[in-house]
Amino acid sequence: MFQESSGPEEARDSRETRPPLPVMWLSIVTEPFARVRERMRGRRCPHCDVQVRANEEHCGRCGGELTAGMFSLGRSAPLSLEAIGVFAVLVFLAGLIVWSQVEPILWRVAPGLLATKSGPDAFPVVVRIGQAGLGVTNGSSARWTCNLALASEPPARADVALAPGESRDVPYGAFGSGSTRPSDRAGYLGARRGLDVRCVESSGIRHSIRF
Repeated sequence: MFQESSGPEEARDSRETRPPLPVMWLSIVTEPFARVRERMRGRRCPHCDVQVRANEEHCGRCGGELTAGMFSLGRSAPLSLEAIGVFAVLVFLAGLIVWSQVEPILWRVAPGLLATKSGPDAFPVVVRIGQAGLGVTNGSSARWTCNLALASEPPARADVALAPGESRDVPYGAFGSGSTRPSDRAGYLGARRGLDVRCVESSGIRHSIRF
């Protein structure tokens, strides 16, 4: 007649059966790799889910015809959403690490690749990234006073005045001040990673763009 309520002992037992949080995260991270390792062991029969050899055309257990291809997913459970998310983050971070190593080599091997940056019609600035400096062109009919900033550490800036239609070269040694001036290599890589251009017309109209 009376229903027994669960006491603190049962609640504590249920909490103790849960794996610790670090163990849960470790299982989520390693789950995709465990699935890949399982697939690499060989094909699996799509009918009875037993492992078969790569050159077999029929399953030795059930006699079913094997699917074409090197691997078959079989009946294993799909990856959890948490495992897919963690795996995607790991792949993204690995890609960033690889790109950070390849990027300087790419710009040195192909210095002319994507080296010219152009602004919109409302701000017709053209910047050519060279290995020794920047080439800046004022494509408007107004006089500009511009500030250029490289994505370097620390950030380096330089000022340049441009008449209508004028082009000027700004060496990387003109960026920064004193001992903080970047070398040609550091300035070139900084310009490749990011370039901020801000110009003010003689009438006070301001323009800015980031390449």
